Amino acid sequence: MKLTLIRWNLPYKEFHKEHVCLARLDRYNKTRYSRRKKQEGLLELASREAHERQAVYFATILNDDGSPYCAM
Repeated sequence: MKLTLIRWNLPYKEFHKEHVCLARLDRYNKTRYSRRKKQEGLLELASREAHERQAVYFATILNDDGSPYCAM
């Protein structure tokens, strides 16, 4: 199994793009991560900080074949 911090889009059965996840996290947590120019590694940082503050963040657990097992 593998853990990813990208949000799972259930109706389309695919992952959201990272910038979409950051924008959604910004709306939920009242942050501004999606406005930063350099976004490499930013989703992990935003998720880690949200976890520490007990705020909303996304996690998708994948099976060995890449199919989603669970999304939180």
